[in-house]
Amino acid sequence: MTLSQLISVANAVQNIDSKAFAYKQNLVNENEIQDHSYNIRISKIESKLQKLEETLTFYHDFINKYKPSIINNNNSNNTNVIKMSKNLFNKIANKTSFNENNSFNSISKQNTTVRLIQKSKNNNNQNENKKFQPIMPKSDFISIANGNKCPINIHSCLNKMQGLTKLCKLIGFEYFEFQKVSSDYYEKSLNERKLALNALSESQLCKSIIMENIRWSPSDKLTETENPRYICVIVQYIHKLNSDKLNRSCQLLSNKKLSKNKINFRLCSENDNYKLSGFCHNAVTPFGMNYNMPIVLSHSILLDTEYFYLGAGEIDLKIKFNTKEFIEKMDCLVAEIAN
Repeated sequence: MTLSQLISVANAVQNIDSKAFAYKQNLVNENEIQDHSYNIRISKIESKLQKLEETLTFYHDFINKYKPSIINNNNSNNTNVIKMSKNLFNKIANKTSFNENNSFNSISKQNTTVRLIQKSKNNNNQNENKKFQPIMPKSDFISIANGNKCPINIHSCLNKMQGLTKLCKLIGFEYFEFQKVSSDYYEKSLNERKLALNALSESQLCKSIIMENIRWSPSDKLTETENPRYICVIVQYIHKLNSDKLNRSCQLLSNKKLSKNKINFRLCSENDNYKLSGFCHNAVTPFGMNYNMPIVLSHSILLDTEYFYLGAGEIDLKIKFNTKEFIEKMDCLVAEIAN
């Protein structure tokens, strides 16, 4: 993990902290309008707060796990880098401990404090202008499941389910579940697809998209992770991919060594998509592609749902993952890349 990646995590935690206070302000407002649907609205807000708490716990555990490596990976002779790293770790620790002081799970509907109201008002304008920064859950997010690093060629297996099962077990997934769908699956509405998969909501339905940086040029100073030509983007069907946000996120991968005019990710053609992935349209999966590339996952998937569905190499085959486990095992970059 590099210093720039740690800064991204710290910014992400601060952003989640701001959202939490905004939700708590909603609780204050709801107490003033206690109509027939009051309990339903309160329950939804508290559910969002619970998800934020779980997300913070996830990053807090992650940062503690990788705390020793950042000091070793950065130049040990540079005392300023080490000092900044330690300060950022303290910042993250302080932010992720606020749930103990404010008690996410036991927020009183009758006794919400004035302190929360004042803090929310003071930060309201600032929070609206804040933009979420990419999160780097691990130092090397190019997974062994991709390209020539893949120990199992799923294309040579009798069927994709057999190959993916072996690969998921090899990677160490504790949970994954296959689901067969009808051949007219993509002719159906999102709601009908949700019902076909027995999904809880449409937010669980996701797709893998291969993007190319059309302004890419090779660099001896930057690694494949810092300067990728192709990336596999995972986004929900209910959201639209935002190219500007994606470009900004990928620029931060290089610690801004790449200028903005060197980054412009665009959707690959169907022909290039097949050559790079080995999968046809509507069957792309981030596992065992022909070309090794980073995986970028939309941050809204992490906040919206505990599980999500992806294509599994065949048009009529889907695979379900636990969101947090997928991020951990596949070494994804998680970023705000969709509207």
